Amino acid sequence: MTNGRCWIPPPWRASSSPATARTLAGRDAAPALIAVHHLAARDFGPAREALLAATEEHYAVHAYRDAARALRTGLEHWIPGEQDDSRLAVIDRLARCAEMCSEYADAVMLLPELADGHERRGDSRALASTCRRLALAHELRGQWESALTAREAAAVAFLAAGIPAEAAIDRLAMAAHLRSAASFTAALATLSAASADAQAALTHARGETLLTDQPEAAAHELSGAAEMFSRLDLPLQTAQAQRRAAAATARLGDHDRARELLHAAHATAAQLGARCTSSKRSPSTSHRRSPASSIASTIARSRCV
Repeated sequence: MTNGRCWIPPPWRASSSPATARTLAGRDAAPALIAVHHLAARDFGPAREALLAATEEHYAVHAYRDAARALRTGLEHWIPGEQDDSRLAVIDRLARCAEMCSEYADAVMLLPELADGHERRGDSRALASTCRRLALAHELRGQWESALTAREAAAVAFLAAGIPAEAAIDRLAMAAHLRSAASFTAALATLSAASADAQAALTHARGETLLTDQPEAAAHELSGAAEMFSRLDLPLQTAQAQRRAAAATARLGDHDRARELLHAAHATAAQLGARCTSSKRSPSTSHRRSPASSIASTIARSRCV
């Protein structure tokens, strides 16, 4: 007996842990307690499931540090390469816990791994959102050079995902950093790029709004949006705008022009298909890059706060 409790030899303890875990699970015990017994038995699969369930309970009541501890324990016993998508979800939640606890040093360690995972999967939208989160974490730590690089990566990824309006948001943030560093020429160039992104998104949205009641104005706006998307090297959005412009033109009775637009949309879509089959382009190289990338060292030297 030790402190009023019976001492159980380690081998017997390990052999009894799986049965104990099953008994506790059948009685709706706390997932964290179930995970302890699975870990004692080195039964890591069920242990991870219990730890993730415990994480959800902690997260629901805003116990982010407790949730982070459970997630880190789960990651420590994760077999390398196993269930890559599930592991990415765990890293995402762990990074979110770090952000909610203002532990940005941990966040900037986790988010690049998450971004790499999204890039491997070809998920440009998720990559862009992750890069934006990384930029914010760097900004809150005063790491302006790294923040600028992450903002640029987010803008490029949003363009790759076909969301120029979101790209404009990050470029505006970049311009603000550059202005604070007294890099006015680069700030103006970045603002110009943001303006082009925003104008393309606005024109397309305006055309879609007018399509039902004012087809003539819609055809004009959507044709303009197609030209802007083409200049931004967004073939999917270009083809979509051309197709919608063709629909508006057909409603006006100008079937020849509508046919031309449909042919153009088909050619643009074919170009996109050929591009995708020839080589899968990386979001970091598939679109124009901001002039901010060439003066990132200026931000570091300026020590703007």
